[in-house]
Amino acid sequence: MKSKNLVLYLGLAVLVFMTSAFAQSDTMYTFETINYPGDAFTQLLGINNPGKIAGYHGATINKGFTYLLSTKKFTAENFTNSAQTQVTGLNDQAKTVGFYISQSGTTAGFTIAGGVYASIVYPGTPFNQLLSQNNKGQAAGYYSTKADGSGPDHAYIYDEFGGVFELFNPAGPGTTVVNGVGDAGDLVGFSGTSPVNDGFLAQPVD
Repeated sequence: MKSKNLVLYLGLAVLVFMTSAFAQSDTMYTFETINYPGDAFTQLLGINNPGKIAGYHGATINKGFTYLLSTKKFTAENFTNSAQTQVTGLNDQAKTVGFYISQSGTTAGFTIAGGVYASIVYPGTPFNQLLSQNNKGQAAGYYSTKADGSGPDHAYIYDEFGGVFELFNPAGPGTTVVNGVGDAGDLVGFSGTSPVNDGFLAQPVD
C-alpha cells in the first residue's frame, strides 16, 4: 500500500531519536513494544494527549486500529468494505483520520467520529490521503493527479464542519504534502520535485 508519509514518519522518528541522544542526553525514556496481536508487522502513526494511538498492522494487507494505553486495548478501525486501511492521526476527542483502498483500487481519505465513517475526496481527483487531525475540526491531507499516487501531489486542509477544502501550495510546481496541522493552524510538511524535497513549517499571519 503506497504511503509517502510513512517513509517520512520513519525518517522523522530517527531524527527525533538522534536529537534526543545528542542534544538532550539527560532525558530518559521508557520503551514499550506494541504489536497488534498475532501480527509481526505493526506501525504506530499518531498519539493524542489522553493516550490513544493510531496505527495499522499487516505488511501486505493493511488493517487500521486505535490502541488505548490505559486499557491496553486494540480497536479495529477499517473503512467499510475497504480492501486496506491505515489510521494515521487522531485528536483529543478521539476523532480519527486516515486513508483506505477500496475494492476497486481507489485510494481515498476518511474521518471517523462516533463510529461513523466519512469518505474524503477532493472533487474530481483519483487519489487522496488524510494524514493528521487537530482539535479544531481540521484535517491535513493531499490529493494526487494520478490514480496510483505517483504525483504530483497537492496539499489541502479539510474543514470537517463545513466540508470545505483549502488548497495549500506555497512551492509552485511539484509536490506539496501537509503531514500535520496544529490547533493554532500551524502546518508542517514537505515540498519539491523528486529527488529534492524541502521540509516546511507554515504559520498563520495575524
